[in-house]
Amino acid sequence: MIRPNWQDAAVLTLVVGAVYANSISGSFHYDDFHSLVLNPHIRLLENMPTFFVDPGMFSVDTEKTMYRPLLLVSYALNYAWGGYGVAGYHAFNIAVHMLCVFFIWRLAAEWSRSAALCAGLVFALHPVATEPVNYISSRSESMAVAFVLAALVLDRRCDAVGRLGGPLCFAAALLVKSMAIVLPGLLVLRVWWLDRERLDLRRLLSYLGVAVVYIMVIVTNRFLGDSLAKA
Repeated sequence: MIRPNWQDAAVLTLVVGAVYANSISGSFHYDDFHSLVLNPHIRLLENMPTFFVDPGMFSVDTEKTMYRPLLLVSYALNYAWGGYGVAGYHAFNIAVHMLCVFFIWRLAAEWSRSAALCAGLVFALHPVATEPVNYISSRSESMAVAFVLAALVLDRRCDAVGRLGGPLCFAAALLVKSMAIVLPGLLVLRVWWLDRERLDLRRLLSYLGVAVVYIMVIVTNRFLGDSLAKA
């Protein structure tokens, strides 16, 4: 993997800032209201520990219960910082998107500096990213992806930071949105494609352990059962 070029990082930062600067004045929409604007639970930082045990804290609408505690934590921190001033929420979304861009850039450095910059620019400018950046509630996608990408970056390290940091990022991703459960499969595909001689299924045990614990949690707090009943 090549060393990061901070001139390229500056280019990526400027591009994201220029493209999404006009989103700062955007308003709340759709799910923002039941899970954020009208949700009294996110207005007190003291409620944050309860986010991790009670899916009912997600929304004022009992039909839209979700287990996304770290997403609620981000709302609570935003509210503590600036109330319902929408600029702070959009600034957070842009910052998370920027993190995703940096992680993509870092992962693509497996090939070359030009590949890394190109991949970063494609992700930064791709229209599919406009919803999770501009739509406040959709930050769940960006946050989950950021943690998944961080785990992919850390997994390339052979030291204690990589062995511990990767599974922790996986756990954080799951606590934002359950779609992150695909990470162990992505790790197998990445190693099989890029570096087959490093394929060590024992390294996946910590990730599989995190996935098992997460499933046990959402079964215990009834989130999984209630979600399946609504399907």
